[in-house]
This record gives sequence, structure tokens and C-alpha cells, in this order.
Amino acid sequence: GEMTEPCQSGSTTIHIDPQGQVRRCPDFKPDGPWESYRGYAPIDCNACFYACRGEAQAPLRLASRVRDVMATVTPTE
Repeated sequence: GEMTEPCQSGSTTIHIDPQGQVRRCPDFKPDGPWESYRGYAPIDCNACFYACRGEAQAPLRLASRVRDVMATVTPTE
């Protein structure tokens, strides 16, 4: 499916590469050095749902974060 709400990546989390270049998400080109970063607005993007979008839009309630950390994967045979 597609995401129906704007992506918050870049407004709550950002990606900084080893050279100090800032981008809203690893899938985007760098927008400039860390020193010039002034923030990002949410955008309509359905390119992914991994670390950048998943973490940016994950609920910040303690109980849900603890469940995420404590989750185990059940092996399939």
C-alpha cells in the first residue's frame, strides 16, 4: 500500500553523512553542510518505509518503544 500522510523524515530525524552533509533521508541527495541546516518540512513521499520514515513516525510512548526493543523474531521452518 501507499502511505496516506506526509513523511515526517527530516522534521523529527535527519541523516548526517561522515562528511557532515545533511539530508532528510538516506535516499535523498545532500542539501548542504551541517552548519547550514535549518530544518525540513514534511513532504509527500512513498519511496520507502524503513529507518528514516519508520523512526520519524514511530510513536514515542515508552511502552511501545520497550515492546519494539524486546520483540523477538520467531524462526520459520
